[in-house]
Amino acid sequence: MSAAQGPEAASQPPAPAPAPSPPTHEQYRQLYTSRQFTLQLELVNSLASPAYLYHLTLTPPGPGQVAPLSQPTFVRYLAHIHSIWSKPEYAKFVQYPNGLYFCRLLVESPEFRQAVGSQEWENETSERLIEHWASWRREGGADEAA
Repeated sequence: MSAAQGPEAASQPPAPAPAPSPPTHEQYRQLYTSRQFTLQLELVNSLASPAYLYHLTLTPPGPGQVAPLSQPTFVRYLAHIHSIWSKPEYAKFVQYPNGLYFCRLLVESPEFRQAVGSQEWENETSERLIEHWASWRREGGADEAA
């Protein structure tokens, strides 16, 4: 310690690092046009499809291969995807929000991962989603033709 600093300087904690500045418009543009952004967004939107979820439970044709949803590494990847895409700045790009809902259930519930492997679940859930999307705007009466 130098004489210029004095004894008080030795007992003070170091100054905190400055907070990172928010991303610039150019950084956001680069992110949103990146291949990773596009592929992850496509996955999140695909998870909204019961047929796709059922497909993820099927064992691929090939020796020693297992279905993606039975692999812990894939489930951890879904957890990572959910942690990113459920943030408002990313969620606003998701076209089918039930993809985020199904993603969370896939991560949190082994029972749900098992249920999506049923052809009956896929058929019933597809029908319910189609019914919902066909009628959800008419429930309040605001969008009905005069």
